[in-house]
Amino acid sequence: MRVVTGKYKNRKLFLPPKKYRIRPTTAVVKKALIDIFREIIPGAKLLDLFSGTGGAGIEFLSNGAKFVTFIEASPHNAQLIKRNLDKLQISEEYYRIINKDFKNALLFLSKIGEKFDFIFIDPPYFTNYIKESLLILSELNLYIEDVIIISEQHNREKIEEKLGKFKIYDIRKYGTSVVRFWRIEI
Repeated sequence: MRVVTGKYKNRKLFLPPKKYRIRPTTAVVKKALIDIFREIIPGAKLLDLFSGTGGAGIEFLSNGAKFVTFIEASPHNAQLIKRNLDKLQISEEYYRIINKDFKNALLFLSKIGEKFDFIFIDPPYFTNYIKESLLILSELNLYIEDVIIISEQHNREKIEEKLGKFKIYDIRKYGTSVVRFWRIEI
């Protein structure tokens, strides 16, 4: 797996052993996200839920994001994210890794008053975590008014068009993945 775009383009990232059954965001999806949001990523703050290897958040950092908060419940994967950031020599002033389940991590972030421009939600396929995340985010106000939330699911998974304060405004398909873009419903 490599960084696809930006400052760290073509730099290899560490992957976990297959026994950890992680599904990193594909290069096609990462490139598409950067192409869509290239103009507004510089200076942005990203919340990367279910970070896995950290590939999506690293892609944002590679393209000028100001700060990324990685949330990863697995201690092994959280260490892997740190190894990838260290390998790229990304300073700790540009990221934080929270090694907690997503619910507790989101509560922690709300207590410190954190706000994000982008939120990327990419849980294991065939879970209810996107729905749960959006409903929790609706209550906790962890985002700016113009937040863009990006969720990735398997193309056979269904989800409501509106969850909490958020509504889908675009859907893109990439192989077996579906990426949905959410905004606050006005």
